[in-house]
Amino acid sequence: MKIRGTIGLIGVIILVIVGVSFVVHDHSDNQSREDRQAHQTTNRKGKRATQRTIVIYFSETGTTKQAAQKIGQQLGVKTVALKPKQAYSKEYTKMASTAKAQVDRNQHPELAKLNVDLSQYQTIWLGFPTWFHRPPMLINSFFDDVQLKNKTIIPFTTSASSNISESMPYLKKMIKNKQITLHKGLTANDDQAIDKFVKQNK
Repeated sequence: MKIRGTIGLIGVIILVIVGVSFVVHDHSDNQSREDRQAHQTTNRKGKRATQRTIVIYFSETGTTKQAAQKIGQQLGVKTVALKPKQAYSKEYTKMASTAKAQVDRNQHPELAKLNVDLSQYQTIWLGFPTWFHRPPMLINSFFDDVQLKNKTIIPFTTSASSNISESMPYLKKMIKNKQITLHKGLTANDDQAIDKFVKQNK
């Protein structure tokens, strides 16, 4: 009788252990599924956000182009060049002279056709060099001619001596009464600054 009782007790203990193991394993599986689903949802949201983001840049010497491509690669989005209809001289002194005259005369040079439909994008990273302590006048033309209502602009600039803070007052004037959100900007002179800013603003 004692042996039977002992065997019965052992059987009960085994059943309890198996039951507990099953519950723990089942809970772990459920938790893993929930974690995977949450991760997939976050990834889908992030993907949708980047799908509605684009990098547009104006670059004459290639420096801003390099920064734009770096940002585009990190975001995983398209980059598009912004160009004047009448190209600037490749000779630096002549180019600078033309750019200064445009500033002095408040001339907004005509844009070349922008080969992208911006209606599908919500966020635009807008890159440009700093010329004469401000954005080039072609950036004025961009805000003049392109429908940007309800979009967010994240500006970035490259310059040997100027910070994005010098350009922000000009950009604020350009977007006045246009229902555009102007995000804080980036001085994109080095990879470290770009990496940090992009991670904070994905």
